[in-house]
Amino acid sequence: MTSPSPSSASATKVAPLPPGGLPAGLLIAIYIGIGSLPLLLAWHEDALVGGVWRALSNGMAMVGFALLTVQFYISGRIRWVSSGFGIDRLMLFHQLAARVITVALLLHPFLYVVQSLVEEGPLAAGETLLRMLGNPAFTSGVTAWVLLVVVMALALLRDWLPIRYEAWRISHGLGAAAIVCAGLHHTITIGSYSQDLVLAQVWIVLGILALGALVYLYLVRPWQLGQQPFYISNIARVGEKMWSVTLWPAKLQPVGILAAGAKPRVTPPLVYEAGQFAYVTLGGSPFIMIDHPFSIASSPAEGSKLRFLIKEAGDFTKIVGRLPINSRAYVDGPFGRFTLRQGEAAAGGRDKVAGLAFIAGGVGIAPILGLLRDAGARGETRPLRLLTGNRAASQLVYGEEMEAWAAGRDFRARHVLQDPPLDWQGGVGMLDEATIADWIDWPHPERWLYFVCGPRAVRQATEQALRARGVPPSRIVDEAFKYE
Repeated sequence: MTSPSPSSASATKVAPLPPGGLPAGLLIAIYIGIGSLPLLLAWHEDALVGGVWRALSNGMAMVGFALLTVQFYISGRIRWVSSGFGIDRLMLFHQLAARVITVALLLHPFLYVVQSLVEEGPLAAGETLLRMLGNPAFTSGVTAWVLLVVVMALALLRDWLPIRYEAWRISHGLGAAAIVCAGLHHTITIGSYSQDLVLAQVWIVLGILALGALVYLYLVRPWQLGQQPFYISNIARVGEKMWSVTLWPAKLQPVGILAAGAKPRVTPPLVYEAGQFAYVTLGGSPFIMIDHPFSIASSPAEGSKLRFLIKEAGDFTKIVGRLPINSRAYVDGPFGRFTLRQGEAAAGGRDKVAGLAFIAGGVGIAPILGLLRDAGARGETRPLRLLTGNRAASQLVYGEEMEAWAAGRDFRARHVLQDPPLDWQGGVGMLDEATIADWIDWPHPERWLYFVCGPRAVRQATEQALRARGVPPSRIVDEAFKYE
């Protein structure tokens, strides 16, 4: 593997991404349709056989299981699905939907014995439930039920358990696949509508589609990334626990008995918009699930080069500085709607935006660096304002580059530190509502567009400060560190 010749920023022009993906309205309609389909198909059956509680139990189980299969597609990693909503919103919905689906499926066996509880009392209801759960015919259903409890518990407690993210991610996907397989067997063999051929076919199709998504994410997509590797060209410490990592598309020399006369195969450059992010694997293989979401800190105007700003925060990021130069990297992206195009569209168009303001907490500066670098490359003429918050001066990055941006354009930056040095001339404290409100010293702030990236507290404080100044929510573009 050798490196392509680096090109200048002006040598390669990457066109902005088209909106792409399914529209949000269509995705919502598909989601509701899949959840409703089993009920509609079962409508011709006597839905009240066994009483209203059994009907309610069957209905909740059918809708819950159908939507469980959809969860594989709204995990955020399939671009044509996530681009319509934005991956942060989709992942939040994925988590909320998982909770509702889990409750519905966990209640399923208990609702079956409510009638017995009402008519015969708790003891009889408990005996009925135990007989049902102990019936060998219900083994697959009980297995799916137990696995659902385990998988959901691990997801809710992941931040407190001594489990590496990569291990949890694989177990989460495989556990969900096992739930679908066991649940599918239970549904088509012993379920109340197991004799309905049309419903059985629907369950089989939904199960195959769910497992197909897993095969794509765990096998097909990693194989595709393996065919288009990048390589690490530079790693540099730019601040306290902050690393800049630069990637270039790899040039693969042909090998083997058919290599004679074959031309090298060069990975195509990533087509992205400033402010987006990608799932990046640094070293290793794309099949071992060690990719991490990193914001792209470069501008598309820089050509094939990709720059990432990575903070040491976990097991993997602590070894970034020790990664060997020229080792392979794999980039799955781009993702995200933290872009100028999306922001201007929400604000009513470019001519409706008087200026661009950026608020970054800690490493939240990463996507904002990409937006600012792109603004410089495009010759942005509107005023630019930047507010950052960090613990110490050692965490400030690219100060000289920011000073260069101020030359020849209306750009001002203010940095706030919690623990400043004695000779500090900037702001002191936290990025709270008061600090942000004091920073907004320009007229008509409601006409500006605001990009906010950082911890939850920073994003909430920014929203409160901006709304107090009359800024509508449509002019606030938000990017979260994690899906809370």
